[in-house]
Amino acid sequence: MATELRNTGISVVGEVPWGTHFCTFYETTQDLLDILVPFFKAGLESKEFCLWIISNSELLTMQEATSALQKVVPDLDRHLSEGSIELVLHNKWFLEGGTFDFRKVASRFGEKLDEALARGYVGMRLNGSPAWLYKDDAKELVTFEKEVDKLFPDLRIIGSCTYPIADSAAAELLDVADAHRFVITRRLGNWEILETPGLMQARAELKKLSEELEQRVIERTRELAATSEALRREIVQRQQAEARTRLIIDTIPTMAWSLQPDGTVDFLNQRWMDYAGLSLEQYIEEPTGPIHPEDIPRVIDKWLAAMAAGEPSEDEMRLRRADGEYRWFLVRTAPLRDESGKIIKWYGVSTDIDDRKRAEEQLKSTSEQLRALSARLSSAREQEGTRIARELHDELGSALTSLKWDLEGIDKLCSEGGNQADVSNVGEKIKEMMKVIDATLNAVLRISSELRPTILDDLGLLEAIEWQAQQFEARTGIVCQVDSLVENLDLSQEKATAVFRILQEALTNVLRHANATRVNITIAAEEAEFVFEIRDNGRGITEDEKTGSRSLGLIGMRERAHLVGGRIEIIGVGERGTVLTLRVPIHGHVD
Repeated sequence: MATELRNTGISVVGEVPWGTHFCTFYETTQDLLDILVPFFKAGLESKEFCLWIISNSELLTMQEATSALQKVVPDLDRHLSEGSIELVLHNKWFLEGGTFDFRKVASRFGEKLDEALARGYVGMRLNGSPAWLYKDDAKELVTFEKEVDKLFPDLRIIGSCTYPIADSAAAELLDVADAHRFVITRRLGNWEILETPGLMQARAELKKLSEELEQRVIERTRELAATSEALRREIVQRQQAEARTRLIIDTIPTMAWSLQPDGTVDFLNQRWMDYAGLSLEQYIEEPTGPIHPEDIPRVIDKWLAAMAAGEPSEDEMRLRRADGEYRWFLVRTAPLRDESGKIIKWYGVSTDIDDRKRAEEQLKSTSEQLRALSARLSSAREQEGTRIARELHDELGSALTSLKWDLEGIDKLCSEGGNQADVSNVGEKIKEMMKVIDATLNAVLRISSELRPTILDDLGLLEAIEWQAQQFEARTGIVCQVDSLVENLDLSQEKATAVFRILQEALTNVLRHANATRVNITIAAEEAEFVFEIRDNGRGITEDEKTGSRSLGLIGMRERAHLVGGRIEIIGVGERGTVLTLRVPIHGHVD
């Protein structure tokens, strides 16, 4: 039987263990109530089932007992309706069937306890007054009490018996006291406990048990202290390991997380929370919140399929940053399985690929522009070839044919011999032929200069730029001024050619698109770089025109600059013109 102590509610008694069987000798009804009312109040408060058997041998009625309890237990009616306490008359309990059978009555106590335990009560406390048995058979009364006392130590019962002193003889009271653990009685107005041999023995046993228990507690405390210290060290080590692991996971340059087998997120590393600006709790409430709305259907379908199949998943999606900007991420998720193959965790990482995606998009765009540029260059070559062929045919061919005819005529005159007038005509023919030859030479020079100006090779880049500006102004009427801040420029042939071709393309764009009346060209050298600026006063290039599909001339200029290690910057100001700045590294001397 457990040594658990229960509060009796009786101040002079205090706490007693289960199985305690004691009795009270009282003189007045108030004495009886002073003991039993707090006794049952404490039982109700301790979740015990209470049984008060009221005997006709006592100085108490059912109404008096109920009223007294009602004063200290305001919700007594609830306890009565719930069956937490029963008040019954002794003849309904002790005289079932009209006769008294102490074994049968003792058995009923056990049955009542089983019923109380089944209903969830921790035990039972009861009070009865077998004093009515005095009138029938005093010996039977003592026998009954001893049987009950043998029964109680093995049960979760606290039993109280009450005896009115006025109706009991001294010898009978002594016999009754011997059948209980202890006796409560009032002496000189105070309640006292009278020790019985059984009580003294119980106290001695209790003391021994207490000492043994104390020793066991000391030993157990030592064991628990050692175990607690070992456990504390293990906890500290585990916490340190977890802290190190968490630090590592929070430090790795990627966003990581984990999910339960059903797909519920249970961990986000610090980089993830810093990026999204969300706590774990906030993310759990709305797991799709950071995903771009356009990506959600595809992402969810793919993830559900991977989770159902128990296979790793990989997807690209846009995730919202704390400032509201979306960036592209490569998201990979993989399952962790136990020894039986059951998924116990999902782990995932998100890698920022936004710069790569933008670079790819810009390359898919650049490739298209380059293809268009290539097509344009191919077409331009064909057109240029056609133009040169036409000019060679129309101008040079006709001029040479004319010279041939004239030479044939002179040859005929010389072979046939002629008069003075014919000889004079030959002189005129020769003069005309000289004019044709001069025109032919000019055409050859013009065509060759368009293919590659000889001035670029003969006099250098600065003079070639001056010549091209003069040609542009003469041909278009657009004023073209050159300001050179350097006198001698040492650029390789490749770089000089690239600069000259960029100038030609830029002037062509001014003529076609700028609606300008003036162009200023500035040549300078800054920090070992050749700086070439072309500024017009036209309408100003727009941002769309700089990057659009029709900006093939600009792409060509940029490609030329890139091939010689240079770079081009183009700035347009609405209705105030366009500024193109070319910078090319110089390898040589600058004055």
